[in-house]
Amino acid sequence: MSSTIVVPLDGSPAAESAIPFAILLARRSNAPLMLTSVVAVSGEFASWLNTGVDQSDSEIGAWVEDRRIYLTSLIDALEGDDVHAHVSVGRPTNMLIEFIDSVENPIVVIASHGEAVPDEGSAGRHTFRLIHHLACPMVIVPTRSDGGTQSMPDVTRVVLPLDGSEFSEAALTATTSILGELSPSLHLVHVIDNESAGSRIARQGLVGDYLEAAREERSTHLQEIAETLTGRGFITTWEVREGPPAEQIALAATEANASMIAMPTHGRDGGAQTLLGSTAEAVLHISRLPLLLVHPNEDRG
Repeated sequence: MSSTIVVPLDGSPAAESAIPFAILLARRSNAPLMLTSVVAVSGEFASWLNTGVDQSDSEIGAWVEDRRIYLTSLIDALEGDDVHAHVSVGRPTNMLIEFIDSVENPIVVIASHGEAVPDEGSAGRHTFRLIHHLACPMVIVPTRSDGGTQSMPDVTRVVLPLDGSEFSEAALTATTSILGELSPSLHLVHVIDNESAGSRIARQGLVGDYLEAAREERSTHLQEIAETLTGRGFITTWEVREGPPAEQIALAATEANASMIAMPTHGRDGGAQTLLGSTAEAVLHISRLPLLLVHPNEDRG
């Protein structure tokens, strides 16, 4: 099924950091690109507009036209690509969710500062809300700290954390389906949270035995997955690490010279059943690499 690459924009250079990656994904997958922007107004004002008032006769009409002109200028710079624009009015996150839910098979590419507590109204604030409410794949692209133009990315190596749960295994097919369009090499990582494990079994004096058995079990499992992915055409390596999961995932990406991290997440169901589901946002805070978030129930067929 063909995807549509959706890029939320608020008119800021920071939000535009997502465009080069979106172009790459759209071109590699031969998918249309949709630039969407929301003219932010209060809930009360949005309700008034929805009563049928003629927006062209109000100040909001000028705001909408300005936003359309802005998106059109971006589209004009992407001559040759299949790019479209959409402008809505209302509360930004609510309107983005409503629009993205109306798009068939969307993949959202959005910029974020990766801040633990994003500023009110920032791209980061909306990104974190979208992560929790959307059920489609999302690529979170870090903004440039110097405010400069983002160069075209080159996704050559992707770190793919797996925690051994059915949750992460279920997301693997959807993840590799998206990554297959980019043809990167994959580096599988399992992190043994030895601090958590040690606190549970230290009284029995079995920490060393537990970690050794866990390393052996996870190594065997990762090797089996790597062999399957290799058979599908991916160049695949793997490793088992120990320590705080988010820190170790980010460190593995640095050491592997990765250009992206791909992880499963819960999104709309809001659960926290597994290690990776609760770790994805922590990785977003730590790493400065693009982060692909995929949901286990996402059917990319």
